[in-house]
Amino acid sequence: MADLLTADQGSFSDVNPFGSDYKMSLDALRIALASKKELKVSKDQIITFTINGESVLYESSRVLRTHDTMADAANMSVNIDANWDILTKIRPYGFEEVEVHLDSEKIFQGFLYNLDNTIEEKSRVVNLECFSGTIDLVDSCPDGPPYTFKDKNFTKIAKTLTKNFDVKIIDKALSQYKFKRVTIAPTEKIGAFLGKLAKQIGVLLSSDVNGNLEIKNSNKIGIHSASITNEQVIVPKITMSWKGRSRFSKFVSLGKRPKKNVKETTEDKNVPRNRIFSYKADEKDKGIKKETSTAWKKNMSIAESLQINLPVIGFYDDLGLRWTEGNLITIEFNELWLTSGMKFMIRSVEFNDTSKEKVATLGLVLPETYTDKEIVEPWGEQALKMSLYDLRDILEGKF
Repeated sequence: MADLLTADQGSFSDVNPFGSDYKMSLDALRIALASKKELKVSKDQIITFTINGESVLYESSRVLRTHDTMADAANMSVNIDANWDILTKIRPYGFEEVEVHLDSEKIFQGFLYNLDNTIEEKSRVVNLECFSGTIDLVDSCPDGPPYTFKDKNFTKIAKTLTKNFDVKIIDKALSQYKFKRVTIAPTEKIGAFLGKLAKQIGVLLSSDVNGNLEIKNSNKIGIHSASITNEQVIVPKITMSWKGRSRFSKFVSLGKRPKKNVKETTEDKNVPRNRIFSYKADEKDKGIKKETSTAWKKNMSIAESLQINLPVIGFYDDLGLRWTEGNLITIEFNELWLTSGMKFMIRSVEFNDTSKEKVATLGLVLPETYTDKEIVEPWGEQALKMSLYDLRDILEGKF
């Protein structure tokens, strides 16, 4: 396979390069992806950072928004001399308040946690690393009892554990399921504990643009905001990998319930080899409907095995909205076994702004990833049917 990736990739034809039956070589793909059309949105695409209300001039910036993690992040690299007045007002471990806007829309609110200085002969730069306030829940243990919760729903447990933290709970899932009995160890991280409970009832935890902890229904999917094909405008680099060692043919949950042992099993029929993943269910699984836990484990293993990072030029989608986590896009690339035009959910968006380009990197997963529904894999049969020689012909531009 390594030889295929380094072999002569063939030539590029400038005659109808995007015909429906055209199979591009890698060189052709790179040229096509680099030939981006003008972005058709009436936005300035300006990212503005403020610290304690004062704007900061940065050399480069990065803002990460996610659909399924408890905290978001924002980084900026700033010239010390150009920002001297502002930098003299902050200090290490000051946890100053930070806001980030994309044009007129707020996309991040948090605090300055880390500073990294680099002083060189011709450059004086400090990197400012910021996180939403929910990162305190990720890092912290409970601030005293109670540690055990009986017949409480998720929101009440979350509010109890976070009452002494500067974080609000925004409950959009409204789950009424009550846990029979769950206990957090005094040394256990709040974020990890809430994450375990969330998985059992099918809710997602994320941070909203105001830095609050948002509880979302995992079955709720956003709008379809863009279609990306061989003709679309993307930067000349796509990474996509399939990791078979993260996949298993059977998921087994082992545990106990009153008067009987519990063994729940979910199979992944798209894995032809016998690969077993067993785990011990703890008290947080009590009362959960049969197979929800194992089905979730299966879907998450698919998500871990499939890594798609799609960089697109510009911060806005086809609708003129900022690229938004939770929304759907359609991508269609023959080279990626996605000829049918498969829909993906945006799991994360990383906005990168430098002096050279404005790029949003979309982390993608299949829409059913966060549910206990069966994931439809577009490349399953197709990948099995395609021989190594067929793949080589595509890579080398032979058609």
